[in-house]
Amino acid sequence: SAAPFSTFAGIDRTFLTVAGAVRLDGAQAPFPVALGDTDSPLDFAGEIAVHGAPLGGQALALNLMVCRGKGSGVIVRHQGGMVAAEASVLLVFAPVAVTLGVGAQAFALSRHDTLFVAPGQQVRASGPCVCVRVAVTPG
Repeated sequence: SAAPFSTFAGIDRTFLTVAGAVRLDGAQAPFPVALGDTDSPLDFAGEIAVHGAPLGGQALALNLMVCRGKGSGVIVRHQGGMVAAEASVLLVFAPVAVTLGVGAQAFALSRHDTLFVAPGQQVRASGPCVCVRVAVTPG
């Protein structure tokens, strides 16, 4: 349902719609914007007051929040194949059922499951997945 986002000073946000579509309204660029489940992620500052509303039914989104100056984050859609886990943290989200090969192990993820992958691991996805990478800044 339609609702405001919480504001967070000092936070960098990355928003990705993984199912359905949403409209996001805010007081400054990059808003307003409509995002569907094939669109690129949207980066914006946590200080911006944003209101979100699903378009045409239910929607599901990932909302990554990283403390500004303490690290960086990125969300990337993959259609399958090799995924490098070079970041400090890698989470792999399954929008549909998918099998992930991590080293010699295989993990069968059901729809909407998420797997944490240790840094430096090579991951092979049997189908579509969404990778959330977070690199932590030392110090």
